[in-house]
Order: sequence, then structure tokens, then C-alpha cells
Amino acid sequence: MQMNLDQHHSFLPGFDALNQWAEKVKADPSTYDGDKVIGMLDQFGGIFTEHLTLEIDTISPERMQQIWQKPDEAKRCIEEMTKWAVSQSSSVVDVPFVCRYYVEVLR
Repeated sequence: MQMNLDQHHSFLPGFDALNQWAEKVKADPSTYDGDKVIGMLDQFGGIFTEHLTLEIDTISPERMQQIWQKPDEAKRCIEEMTKWAVSQSSSVVDVPFVCRYYVEVLR
């Protein structure tokens, strides 16, 4: 668990910096710079990717069944999280992040 917390402390400042920058770009879209986004993602992307990879075991079906014993409860939670994520999404931040991941990892 300590490694998980240490990883969070490693990549969260990068997320915060990216979010602050995205808010500035949101206020003035003409300041958008794709190279800046890539540079910011490069600063914390490696540790974040490692963290997500290692975290897979913590969300195994067996562990989820221990947390949510009723499928409807899990479905309701997922629906609420999805609505929140969509309401918080930004085309300035989220779309470049997803596109870069697609190009570099999934291809």
C-alpha cells in the first residue's frame, strides 16, 4: 500500500500542474500549445502508467465482489462516476491525453 501512496505523491503534482495550465488555456484557447501538453505528460506519464498497471490487481472481479455484493449497487456507482467524469471532462486536457495514449501505446 505504501508504494501505491508514494506513486500518487509522484504523479499528482504533474496532474495539478496540467490542470492549472488547462484552466488558463480554457480561459484563452489561443495559448494552447500541443508540445507543452506533451512535455507536461512526459514528466509524470511513466510513473502514472506504472501505477495504473500495478493497480489492476486491486480492482480484480474478486475484490470488487467483496466491495459490492449487489450488482445493482456497483452499476449505480459506475453510472454516477461516469456522469461526474463526463461533466468534468475538458476537450483541452482529456482529448490530447487520450489521443497521445492511443498513438504511443495502443498502436
